[in-house]
Amino acid sequence: MLLYDPKYSHIKAKVLRIFKRMNSELCIPFTVNHQLVGFMFLGKKSNLKNYTLEDIDFLEMLRSPIAIAINNSITYSMAITDPLTGLYNRYFLFHLLEKEINKCKRYSNVLTLMFVDMDYLKKLNDIYGHRIGDICLKELAKEILKNTRDSDICVRYGGDEFLVLMPNTTIKGALAASSRLLRSIQRKIVRVDGKKIKISVSIGVAQYDHRFKNYNELLIMVDKALYKAKLKGRNRVEIM
Repeated sequence: MLLYDPKYSHIKAKVLRIFKRMNSELCIPFTVNHQLVGFMFLGKKSNLKNYTLEDIDFLEMLRSPIAIAINNSITYSMAITDPLTGLYNRYFLFHLLEKEINKCKRYSNVLTLMFVDMDYLKKLNDIYGHRIGDICLKELAKEILKNTRDSDICVRYGGDEFLVLMPNTTIKGALAASSRLLRSIQRKIVRVDGKKIKISVSIGVAQYDHRFKNYNELLIMVDKALYKAKLKGRNRVEIM
């Protein structure tokens, strides 16, 4: 079994547990530049015969292209994902926005943006430290995911700001979702290191107008809505 290669001794116990649980016959590690990127577990052959040396040679031939495909997928995922929250990152946002607005233009679809900003993150960091501030941001990201649909696209825009793209959603529907998110966060208590921390957010909502020339005009509009929420005392939702 290829798992017994000494290069993989540091994860041998964990993989062996999976191997036994799945009643596997073979375990094939996938590596790229001597870095492990995954495993393939193989059960009994359909004819119930043992694996032959020819079978092993064939699997060895497949290892490299499969490993490269896995590694490319991992690299791409890392490039478009925010490492702290697991949401899409700001750089991928613009690709997503352009794609959704093209759908709006072609099919007369509706698109609404929700702009979420954690209130007083700097003050929270000053009092409790950046580690706890990061934990609060991760908890906020979870709340955003919990209170949006699978079809909505959640993005960490940067720092304490999050954007939610809501395809096929009118401003009325987005306002209902934003209000639901606001209430959920108002009830939430972040518990860390024996501390109970309350967080709040300001939310701006704006709908794509077919007269807009590009997605920047939509971003400007939803930013104005967020600014209005902050001006009116934060911990609230405003629309434009």
